[in-house]
Amino acid sequence: MSGLHTILGTDGQNTLYPFFWQHGEPHAVLEDYMEKIAASGMKGVCIEARPHLEFVRQGWWDDLDCILAKAKALDMKLWILDDSHFPTGFANGRVKADHPQYLKWYLDLRRYDVQGPVDGARINFPVLKGRFWERPDATARILGVYLAKRTTQETAEGDPIDPDTLTDITAQMQPDTRLLTLDVPEGAYSIFVVFLTQKGGEEATKDYLNPLVREATEVLIQEVYESHYAHYKDEFGKTIQGFFSDEPRFGNAKDTEAAIGTDMVLPWREGLEQELGFDAKFLPLLWVRADGQESDIRLSYMDTVTRLYNENFTKVLGDWCRAHGVWYLGHTIEDNGAHARLGYGTGHYFRGQQDMDFAGIDTIGGQIVPGMNYHHDAFSTGGSNGDFYHYALAKLAFSAAHLDPKKAGTRPVRSLRRLRLERRAESHEVDCGPSAGAGVNYIVPHAFDPKDFPDFDCPPHFYAHGHNPQFRYFKVFSDYVNRVSSLFREGTHPAKVGLFYPAELE
Repeated sequence: MSGLHTILGTDGQNTLYPFFWQHGEPHAVLEDYMEKIAASGMKGVCIEARPHLEFVRQGWWDDLDCILAKAKALDMKLWILDDSHFPTGFANGRVKADHPQYLKWYLDLRRYDVQGPVDGARINFPVLKGRFWERPDATARILGVYLAKRTTQETAEGDPIDPDTLTDITAQMQPDTRLLTLDVPEGAYSIFVVFLTQKGGEEATKDYLNPLVREATEVLIQEVYESHYAHYKDEFGKTIQGFFSDEPRFGNAKDTEAAIGTDMVLPWREGLEQELGFDAKFLPLLWVRADGQESDIRLSYMDTVTRLYNENFTKVLGDWCRAHGVWYLGHTIEDNGAHARLGYGTGHYFRGQQDMDFAGIDTIGGQIVPGMNYHHDAFSTGGSNGDFYHYALAKLAFSAAHLDPKKAGTRPVRSLRRLRLERRAESHEVDCGPSAGAGVNYIVPHAFDPKDFPDFDCPPHFYAHGHNPQFRYFKVFSDYVNRVSSLFREGTHPAKVGLFYPAELE
């Protein structure tokens, strides 16, 4: 009978939580928008804090008081984005301002090739990146200096070295002047300087917390989570259902193809060299080829940092939310395989989502387009890998939801499409199972924006103060999505195929 009530649309379940952007609009406008959202068949909102200039200050609390009161009057539910800046990890600027020791650190490499024999060779390391006339990296701290023999004196792809000859020569460098003195044996050798730096990562997230450090995540909790709880603890688990993280990441590169072994800095934390399970002299193999032995080193590193990401970021936030009666949900960046890489990703989709209460994915404009299951130019970075978006993206969330007992169900999709395409994409993601219970069953459409129309910040915008001619059809879309998503939500997918997920090997 519950299925019949769902089909008839009489069970009242809501599965839609559209983003509701906040800029500090008059309360009459906010109340009008809440009424329009409810009338369109969506009985929840995900409050987007990014454009609000008084986040977790009085102006924010005044606006949230208004929205909360209206939500209670309309029997609506709230999710709240958990930072003032996109993506999650800025901690409302508190890390940079008050806890700079918790900003992100990276591991980097500088290579010097030398030809021996040379007695008493002297190499000066005052500048670890760039030409000698460029400004030195004031944040750089040398972790170790290593010597290895090249496998050939001729040009070879990757300039490989003999790993059996790797030697720690850090003690031969004067720490105050960074002057290295050594006798170079006969033959072709490489000197590797492995150092820590706060430079070289993604510029947009340079002032973000280090997700490998628990204390850094606790700054975000104190600044955002605890402040909301202090104001609205009586509504936690009632009108306020959860906090939403939007695309947290390592941010060590602005790239969906950020594979270990390329010329990029790597996520790091103090003392990590003691946790990797191999001698620190092998750290250069994170960048350098060594007759295949680099594979084990890179695997160990990737396995360690993705586990630490979960333990020190996702789990910390998830545990806090569950202890306070709300959900922790959100999504990372999965674009074109970034779910299994560093850079824009968390290195491992399932570990990045582990300890969230929902499994989340994101689809935006031009990714899932009927008939375009091939690589095509699109809004997303690097275009769109149609095979991945059509056949793999939604499967990630389905699998995480079914494998993780914490998950209440798969969390939805943020969409930047026209209404017609949005309905078709929703059908694809719900039905992609290929059987009941396999699909996405909560949706976060993008977006309701109460700012004066037009607002060119991240469109499209639904309703748009009455300027959107498609808005009159929104209830048809909402009723359809609510029925289908509710019908599938309690199902179980009888999987017949197991797939190996090789994120650590990326």
